[in-house]
Amino acid sequence: MEAREGAASVSGVATTPDNPATVPTALAQRRSIVVLPFSSIGTESEYVASAITEDLTALLGRLPSTLVISQRSAIAYANSAPDVRQLRRELGVRFAVDGNVVRRGDQLRVHARLVDTESAAQLWAETLDERLIDVGDLSRMITLRIANTLETELIVAVAERSVTERPHNVDAVELTLRGRRLLSLVPSREIATESVRLCERAVALDPDFAASHACLAVAHNYLLTFRWSQNPEASHRAAEDHARRALALDPRNIEGHMARGVTLDVRQRFDEALAEFDYILALNPSNSNAHARRGWVKMLTGRPEEAIAHIEGAMRISPRDWNLAVWNLVIGRSNLMLNRDEQALQYFLRARTLNPNLSSAIIELAAVYVLTGRTNEGRVALAEFRQAEPQATISSLRRTWRGLSSNELFLAMRERMYDALGTIGMPDE
Repeated sequence: MEAREGAASVSGVATTPDNPATVPTALAQRRSIVVLPFSSIGTESEYVASAITEDLTALLGRLPSTLVISQRSAIAYANSAPDVRQLRRELGVRFAVDGNVVRRGDQLRVHARLVDTESAAQLWAETLDERLIDVGDLSRMITLRIANTLETELIVAVAERSVTERPHNVDAVELTLRGRRLLSLVPSREIATESVRLCERAVALDPDFAASHACLAVAHNYLLTFRWSQNPEASHRAAEDHARRALALDPRNIEGHMARGVTLDVRQRFDEALAEFDYILALNPSNSNAHARRGWVKMLTGRPEEAIAHIEGAMRISPRDWNLAVWNLVIGRSNLMLNRDEQALQYFLRARTLNPNLSSAIIELAAVYVLTGRTNEGRVALAEFRQAEPQATISSLRRTWRGLSSNELFLAMRERMYDALGTIGMPDE
């Protein structure tokens, strides 16, 4: 979804047009948690700390009736040591998890703690030692300790680690962790390309390690959907193949299901894509990316009300996500499909503010300005867009979007935009 729009910057908090800077306080009344980025003592453990943070976020998301803030929002607090009461104010969470990682050769020592953001009391803390090759076990042990502290039960899938998840080569683990850490950053062509390179080396060393195949599939999807691939069809096939291999090795691998869902979406096999995202949400209701992907597909298939609900769900889970600009565009387009043009305008304006360099936000804002009777503002936005993309025409935009969906309601919304752009001088050919 985000790939077709371009990368957004990490900034801002969004929930609704009326109150974009706050998270609903109701979240603080639930069992809500943020996993702050674990710090690393020494540069050689940075990617290990990132992997543990990511794994803990995913595993805690499987706790019953628990909302876990997305890692892509939590990363905004990296290297800042925020006061826990600040986290309660800004994210609406009741609990925070933090810690640090020390690596000595192939041995890891992880210190982790759970803090109540209301009282600032430390509820649990422990130091655990493990081998690098068994880093996945560390995340499970910490999750079990937190679950016990919160007096809740884990579903069996969290506590167990399947035989197919267990790697056989420590170098493959290290390369995979490095590749995964890159994919947790704001996307760029260089980051995605390097992640592919690292994960290809990992797969070569341990062809039966599901996590390496899943990471490689996700990295290829980045190259494909952000239009950075020099051979899109080859990238698509690679993403499909490695997602399929990851799931054959580990049917519960969430990254594998996500990668498969994205490849199905690109092929316009929308029902199958939704099934993949539904599976992820059944395992982890706090997976913001699955909510957002589901919203994207609902928009493409002409179900705007459902699209808005899922994107708003993603925003609640990840209020500082680097993809907020694109999520606002999806809500804006969905409002256009419902003929709520003035409401749509507010979301296009916010997308423009969140990421001033997002070209789709500029050209679509120009169209919505016209649709809401603000023709002069539309001309200014169109001029800005054409300065950045002088070769773009209405026909080229139409070809791009027809390749995404053939749904009549979706295409009718796009045609309204093209007609508006035509009235302010956007060339047709």
